[in-house]
Parts: sequence; C-alpha cells; structure tokens
Amino acid sequence: MRKILKKLNQKINNSGSGVILVIVALTFIGVLVGALLTAVGYVYKMKLYDYNARDNFYYVEQAMNEIYAGVGTRTVSNMEKAYETTMNQMVRFDVSTGEYVNLGNAEANEVFDTEFLNNVAGDTFFTTNLASSLASCISNKSVYLDATKLRVVRYDVDGNIWDPSTGVDLEKIVIENVTVTRTADYERSQANGQFKQTISTDIEIAKPDFLVEFNNTTAMNQDLFNFAIIADAGVEIQQDLSKPLTIKGNIYAAADFYNKKYNYYENPVDFIDTDYVLNPVSTLGKLGDGTNQFNLNHYIETMGDNGTGEVLYYDGVNELSRYSGLYINHSDVSILGDTIIVPGTIAVMNTSKFSAYSKTGEKITNSSIWADNLVIDGYSTTVARSTPDSKGHTSDIVGPSATLRAYLYVKDDTELNAAGSKFSLNGSYYGFGNSTVADNRDFIEGVDMSVYKYLNADGSQTARGHYNSSAIIVNGERSTIDLSNTDNIFLAGKTYIELSKKVNSDETQDVITGYDENGDAIYETVKVETYVFDATTKDYKTGESLSVKSNQVAYIPLTPKTMPTEKLNSQGQVMYYVATLDTDLRNSELFVKHFGQTNDIPCIKATVSAKNYYYYDFDTAWEQRRQTEGATFTNEFPSAEDLAESFIVDYVAELNNKYSAIKEYLTDITAYEDFEPGTIKLPDTDVAKVYSSGAMTSIEESTDTLSVLDGVEFNVVANKNTNITSILKNSETVNPNTNAALSVQALNYSSNFEKHYNYVKWCLTDLRDDSDEASFVDSLVADDRYGTGCITPINRYMNFDKITIDTQINPDFGDGTTGDSILTLVSGDKVWVSNENVTIKANADDNISATVEDGTVSGIVIAKGDVFFGQSVRKFEGMIISGGKVYICNNTTEISSNPQLIKKILSSCQISGTDAAKTLLSLFKGYEDSAITKDVNDTGARTIDTLDYTDVVRYNNWMKNVE
Repeated sequence: MRKILKKLNQKINNSGSGVILVIVALTFIGVLVGALLTAVGYVYKMKLYDYNARDNFYYVEQAMNEIYAGVGTRTVSNMEKAYETTMNQMVRFDVSTGEYVNLGNAEANEVFDTEFLNNVAGDTFFTTNLASSLASCISNKSVYLDATKLRVVRYDVDGNIWDPSTGVDLEKIVIENVTVTRTADYERSQANGQFKQTISTDIEIAKPDFLVEFNNTTAMNQDLFNFAIIADAGVEIQQDLSKPLTIKGNIYAAADFYNKKYNYYENPVDFIDTDYVLNPVSTLGKLGDGTNQFNLNHYIETMGDNGTGEVLYYDGVNELSRYSGLYINHSDVSILGDTIIVPGTIAVMNTSKFSAYSKTGEKITNSSIWADNLVIDGYSTTVARSTPDSKGHTSDIVGPSATLRAYLYVKDDTELNAAGSKFSLNGSYYGFGNSTVADNRDFIEGVDMSVYKYLNADGSQTARGHYNSSAIIVNGERSTIDLSNTDNIFLAGKTYIELSKKVNSDETQDVITGYDENGDAIYETVKVETYVFDATTKDYKTGESLSVKSNQVAYIPLTPKTMPTEKLNSQGQVMYYVATLDTDLRNSELFVKHFGQTNDIPCIKATVSAKNYYYYDFDTAWEQRRQTEGATFTNEFPSAEDLAESFIVDYVAELNNKYSAIKEYLTDITAYEDFEPGTIKLPDTDVAKVYSSGAMTSIEESTDTLSVLDGVEFNVVANKNTNITSILKNSETVNPNTNAALSVQALNYSSNFEKHYNYVKWCLTDLRDDSDEASFVDSLVADDRYGTGCITPINRYMNFDKITIDTQINPDFGDGTTGDSILTLVSGDKVWVSNENVTIKANADDNISATVEDGTVSGIVIAKGDVFFGQSVRKFEGMIISGGKVYICNNTTEISSNPQLIKKILSSCQISGTDAAKTLLSLFKGYEDSAITKDVNDTGARTIDTLDYTDVVRYNNWMKNVE
C-alpha cells in the first residue's frame, strides 16, 4: 500500500515539468523558425544583390569582349596587309647583287612577322587614336572606358622596351591597363542602390607562333597576272568593224623597231663587257641577211591575201612598223582595263573605233594609259546627208575615232591626221616630253636613222627633238578633238614642222579604201606620196603646243618684195636667209615687237619636191636681238620659243582686229584654201588646271574663227586621282609667279614623268622614287651599255633565256596525242610555250565549224616569236606573253585576263611535277625548282584564310573589380 502511494505521489510531482519542457521546446522552435526566416530574407536579398551585380558585370564583360574583337579585327587587317606585302616581296630586288631573288617560306615568314608588327606599331588605331578607337568598339554607351592609365608599350625580343634605333626586332605590342567600368542604379525593393563593376586587363599582340604558308604560285607576279597581253613587238588588230573585239584586262604592247635588249639586268657596277650578249627575245622573223622581216606568210594565211604582196620590215618607216605598239586597223576595239602601257604608238587607223576605260564595281572609272604617241590616221569614208549642213556639205566624213576615259600620259604627240577623225578624252592629259631630254631609244638594225636623227657637220648624229616633244596636232580636215571634260592638261612640248621630210615622188598604188557589205576589201588605185628624209636638215620648232596644220602658214614670210636671199658668213657659207617685207609690215607693231627695227627678217629654207619653202627663223632673230639688246629683250622673251609663241598670239590678234592696218597682208589661217578646220574643244580654264609651254589654238566649227589661249596659268596637280600609285600623286598645286619658275617647274614635272614611265614599263606598275628598285631602273637607263632597251617587263618578270630552240609545249586537245611536250591539265586549260611562233586554237585542227557555238580557250601562251589567233577561237581567257607580235585578225570577240586562272594552272603544274610543268614554272622569276615542295621545317604551316585574331591577340593580367 505504501509503495502504491509513493508511485502516485511521484507521478503527481512530474506533471508540471513536462508542460514546461513542451513550452520550452515550442519556444525554441519559434526562435529557430524566426532565425531561419531572417536568414532566408538575407539570402534572398543577397541573391538580388548578386543578380544586380552579375547583370551589371555582363555589360562590362560584353564591352571588354567588343574591345578585344575590335583590336582583333584591326589586327587582322594589319596581318592581311603584311601578307600582301610579303607576297609582293616573294620576288624581291636584292640591291647588293642587283638581282631578283625568290624568298623561301622561312624567310617569307620572317618578312611577314616584321611587316605585321610594324603595321600594328604604325597604325593610328593603336597610337594617336587609341582611346577613341577602343571606346568606339563599345556598343553600350553606359559602359565607360577609363583612359587615364591606358598606354601602348612595345617590347623587343629581350623583353625590354623596344628601341628601333638599336636594330633589335620588335617582338610584341601590349595595350596596357584597358579598364572598363559600369555604374548603374537598380530599383528592386530588396536590393535598391548603386552598383559598380570593373574589368581591367592588358591586350597583347604578338608575332605568330606558327608558320604561314606562302605558296609561290600564289605569290608570283600579281601585277603580271592582271595583264591579258604582253607583246614586246606590238599588238596588231585587223578585224572587220562588224566583229567588235573587247579586251578585259591590262595590255602591254611595245614598238617593234627600238628598245630590244633582253635578259640582262645585273648590277651595272659588276658589268664586264664579255658578260653581255645581246639575246633578243624574238628573232623578229630574221632573214639570212640579218634584216628584220614581218612574218607575212602566216599573216596572209590568217587574214587572207592583203593584195599588196610587198615585203614589210621592222624598219621604223613602213606604216605597220612606224606605228607599231597597239595598231588597230579597220576594227572596233574596246579595252576595259586599269592599265594600258604602249612604249610605241597607239594607232587608230582606217575608220577604226577605239575606246578604253576602267570599272570599279559598276562604276566607270579612268584607265591609266602610258604611250609614246597616239595617232589617228588612215582613210575615212563619207556618208551622204539628206540635206546639206550649214556649210553646204552634202556628206559627212566618218574617220577613225578614239574615245578614252583615262589618265593619259603621252611622251610625244597626239596626232589627228585622218579627215573626220575624232579624239575625246574624259580625265587628264599629261604630254610630258619637252625635247630637253634627247631621244634615247635604242634602234634595231635596218632602221632608217635619217628619220629619227640628223647628221651634224662633224659626222655625229643628234636625235630629232620632236620625238620627245609633247604636243597635240590636228592635221585632218573636219576633225574633232574634245578635251572639254579634262581636269588637267599638261603640254610640255611644242609642235614641229618637219623640214627634213620631203616628197620623193608621186606614185600610184592599189590600197584598201573601204569594205563592201560582205566585209570584203575594196581596192582603188590612188596617188601615193612617198617620203624621204634629209639627214642634214633640222626640223623647225613652232610656238604652239596645240595646233592645226594651217597654223604653219603663220611662219611663212608674208608677201616679200623679193624672194628671201642668202646671208653669207666671212667664208662665203650660207648662215641663213633673209626676207625683205613690205614697208607697212616691216614697220608694224607685230614685226617690230618680234624682229626689231630691221629690214632683214631671218628665214629658214626648205626644199620639198623641187619647190622652196621659207619659214621665219626665230632662233636667229632671238640670238641677234639678245646680242644687241641684252636683258631688255630677254626679260620679255626668255627664249626663241617664247618669241615664236608671242608672234603667233599677236598674229591671230591682228587677224581678228577689224581695224588692223596690216590685216590685208596677213594670210587668214582659218580660211586656208587647202585645209578645212574642224573643232577643238578645250576645258573651262576656271575649272580645269592647264599648263601649256606654247600657244593653244581652238577653232570653233560654227564660225571658223580661231582663238588662242596664251599665258594659261601653270596650276597643275600631277597624277590627280590617278589609280597608279606614284610619288607624283597628290603633289602640291604649283602656282609660280615668274616665267623662270614656270619653266623650271615644267622641266621638273617632265623629268619625273619620264622616270615613272620607265618604272611602269619595267614593273607594269609604278615605283616610288626612293625605292631600291627605282634606283636600279634609273641606273639601267643611265648606263650606255643598257639604256631603255633593257626596260621591259619580260626582263623584270620572266626567264626567257630558259626557252631554248628545243622548247615546245602544246596543250592536250583530247585527240590521243601524247609525249613530253604535251601538258595535260585536269581543268582542260591550255598551255603553249615555244621558241618560235604560236597559233592559239580551240581544237587540234583549228576547225571553225566544230566550235561554232563555243570557241572558248583558257590558258597561258608564252612565245619568243609571234602569237596568232586561229579561226576557231571566239574567246580567250588567261595570259599571253610574246617576244614578238600578237596578231588578232579572225573571229575573236573577247580576250580577258584572269589572275585566279593563272594561279590555278601554275598550282596544278606545281602538283603534277612533270617536265613540261616544271618548264612552264621555271619561266617565271617568282618560281624556283626547289619551290615544288615546301621547306622541310614548314610542316603544319597555315594558310592566310585559316588565320584568326585569337591566334595573335590575347588577354594578360585579367582582373575583376580591382582598382
């Protein structure tokens, strides 16, 4: 009983503590829940803060990535420029040896690395414009670039600050402390406030740590591959007008009778006489007696009998030779090319139509055309008019025409000799020959030198000045020359009267005077004047830079009382002739101003066809007055040319002065009975920049009045907007105040153009005056053992000496023909290489019917001899290089260059490795036998198209939110 009570009492005593325990437990749980809720709230708030921070950081990180990409894009641009520069130097000029050498892949990579970092180091993106350049990469303008510590540091290979003067290579370029920051206000209830994020890093641009593959066939001769035709004895086009020809690509076409030294270009300092052997590229059809004859047999077979049967020679006298270069006969020719180089004559003959221009995208732009001469000549046709024109003409004259959109550089003259001829130029005209530099052409054997040089009393010969005196001459009646759309006209020379040229006889000859409706030639017996040249007679320089034939009458003594008489020296030798004019003329202001107070006007005598002609002798008159009047006279007339120019200006003024007291004595030039003038249109001199060393005459068709532009301000910008990179480009506008300064500046411009003409003929593109290669070309020209005869792109780009008498490569026409001389290309492209002539064909038999719908040929033609187009060829795409002439006279309607096609063919040859393929490759100076395989250490080299900026641009010292 007692035990039961005891247990009962214990039970009653513990009941209160249990309740307390429950209460305590519940309280603890509440505290935990509260703490947990508080923690959850703080965590949520921290998550919001983190979200805001990360959101802000994304903008900063995006901005840094954009900067990195911008730097990378600019770096890639510099890398591509370095690659292009290296490619252009794969065949480079070694100034120490005077030779061109081919870079191997390892050396090319060294050039590439250096050029790449130098490009970056000199790029204004990374220098003067760095802060703005980097800031411009950021698309979100709420991100701020901190430029306070921004700088570019260049390090050399030793890790020191790069100093170019030490000669130690630049190793890397580091843009240090690139810092971007964004501060933003966020309005989220749990995490309101301002947030700031910062990224700071260095961006390092280093040399590639890998090799770049420089494929020789890709690197070779980019300028060369842009040319459709290179012909070192000229291009002749004689297709009927009904078959227009379009040439899409650049052209080089040289004269056939001068400047023909080849395959020797070593340093003149190392020259030994026995080293040099004149090795012409072309045999020029040499006969057994050593004379140079046209390849008429093939020519007649190709064209059909030309009806004359005469033998033509490379003699510089017959028309086809004298006008050799780009000779266009009764053809319609358009050239769409950036560059046309003709170290000879651009001859537009016998109703031909010639046009030239370039294109950039769809925009028509100017070609650059360099030539010795531009001649528009030959026969014209007439078209009947339904009603007579204002002058009573019942027919219009249709002559040959040239329409050019170009920067036209002409060493000698532009001549419009055919009746009804037309010349139109939109661009700029630079006639840069001023006759102060002797004609330095190197003529081949057989040329009649009396045409080009006169014989001095001591037996020496002097070049006739008018072959290097740039003027514009209109000899064809009713001709039109339109220069109204030119920006610049530069005429450094003056016209000449060829006193040495004399009519030999009056002969008749059957010549082509037109074509009938079937395209067949029409022959007529016509009277032909043949000429001889008096080797002892000098030619006479006039006072005009642009003139018509009739102007020469102004130089003939006017109505003398007696014929001019001889003026003898003390030994009884004729010094000159004198004319005694009517008193009114002799005492007129016109004659007193120019000849002084004298009864005897000095003259020059010329005999043509047994008839004597006399011209005022301004050289003698000027010298006489200089001796008697001194500076008083020479200040007004610094030279005999100035005296002649002033005379023609005042002469025309008298003609146009209705009150002139001597007008009745003067010959009306514009009414010259044997010459009907056409139209000469000059530009508005308020807009165009014009320099003329002599008078410029302009005849208006509507009135037949002649006006003279004289004293036109010399205000020329040389090479304005030209697409040939030249040291003359963007030269200062010249505006001298004195005649002396004018003359000096004109001579400087002429001399510069002369040099750059040589550079273009050598490289097919221009060179800077201060370049090693330009100096090398200058030394070749100046050396009598070489001269301009060595200046040809065949010397520059080709190994023509590797074409031997046994060299003969023909294409695979799929007719089963095989052999070492057959070059088979999977692409079907054709290759011809020959020591002799080549005929381009579309099929083995040159069968026109088999390819009447196609007739397309693509490939490469290289020949020491002439190149002909067979009847089966409609279109040709690729490149033609000929040491002789290229004849186009059948059915070809299109010839085009294709640099990528040439590279593809050469790459195929490089892979195939056949003897014929190796022969073709060896002809290019950009190739060496060892280049068939890559350098052994070049395994894994990468091509330019696989490179990415991440290969050379990297982050360094990347930091977040560090001040």
